[in-house]
Order: sequence, then structure tokens, then C-alpha cells
Amino acid sequence: MLKPEPQRHLKDPAALTPYEQRIWELRQQGLTNPEIGKAMNQLPASIASRMKAIKEKLELQDALRMVG
Repeated sequence: MLKPEPQRHLKDPAALTPYEQRIWELRQQGLTNPEIGKAMNQLPASIASRMKAIKEKLELQDALRMVG
């Protein structure tokens, strides 16, 4: 049985750009990519691309915390 992925919280928000921080805040509020795109006047595909980068940064932070 798979365990649910733990909720990620940014310990160091400086790792994300202000634009990425805003996207992450909206995602944490439960908005979808199209809803975030509408709120930020961006295409959903742009938001999806940025979310991928945000997730990669967060995974790197998680990996560094596990090593350190």
C-alpha cells in the first residue's frame, strides 16, 4: 500500500522566486492550474510549467534536509 505524500511546507521561501511563491500560495489554497492562471493573468500551461519547477526545487530541499 502506498503512503500519501507528506504536505510540503517551505522552510526557506527564498529558494523560490516571488512569482513562484505566489503560485505556491495559491496552490496551497487548493486552486487548480487554470484557476491560478486566471488569477495571475497567465496561461494554465505556463502555470503548469512553473509548478514543475517549484516541485523540483521542493524535492531538492527535501533531499538536502535528509542528507544534512
